[in-house]
Amino acid sequence: PSLALLLGAAAGAPGPAHAAGTVAAAAVDAAAIAPADAIVQAFLLTFVSEIGDKTFFIAAILAAGNGGGSGQDGQQSNTKVLTFVGAILALAVMTGLAVGLGQIFHAVPDAGGIPVDDVVSILAFGFFGVKLLTDAWKMEDDGSLLDEREEAEEEIKKSLLPDWLKSLAVPPLVIQAFLLVFAAEIGDRSFISAAALSAQGGPAGALAVFIGGISAHGIATLLAVLLGEVISKYVSEKQLAYIGGVLFLIFAASSGAKLAGELL
Repeated sequence: PSLALLLGAAAGAPGPAHAAGTVAAAAVDAAAIAPADAIVQAFLLTFVSEIGDKTFFIAAILAAGNGGGSGQDGQQSNTKVLTFVGAILALAVMTGLAVGLGQIFHAVPDAGGIPVDDVVSILAFGFFGVKLLTDAWKMEDDGSLLDEREEAEEEIKKSLLPDWLKSLAVPPLVIQAFLLVFAAEIGDRSFISAAALSAQGGPAGALAVFIGGISAHGIATLLAVLLGEVISKYVSEKQLAYIGGVLFLIFAASSGAKLAGELL
């Protein structure tokens, strides 16, 4: 037996420690999110997080021509287009940063064969799910999205652009929309969701998470620009919180079950 082990080692055959490491690595790879699933999850979590939030109303208000940077040099008729361009550029940069952050976190070494990035991502989804459902439970049944709109209006009032920015070749409204949306999105629920999904998916799922996230952002922003006022009248914050909470918990449970099944 000892001679066989020596011959096996010389031939490059895996030993017990190497085999155990290979099994753990295979379990982690199997637990990663498939690209198609990453697109769907990123889209759904981003969309329910963005509809009716502060960013949504920032785009809606600016598109209606109520921002400090609109209405200059004949731009009034193009406010919707300019707002969408500025907002979607900010959201693309933000989503890219979130995906990049997730990839950095994905590189964190496993703890005893358990992928730390996956565990933290699952816990984050669970936290958001419970918090959203708790908040929804406490809300009034006739609760509207007025609070979010008022916050957006306050942010816009404080966002007067300095003269040197207005003098650039880029329309002031595009710059205003970019800065407001970028500041509102960094570190919010959709940002953390994209980072968490990117960490779970690894390098193979990074592009999928970006595609799903920016697609949801694009649709939500387009709805804000075109139908923001209408949507705010018929959709309540409580409804959105319940839907978002359930989705976050579903994805937390499914990811947790998959990871547990592969590791146990």
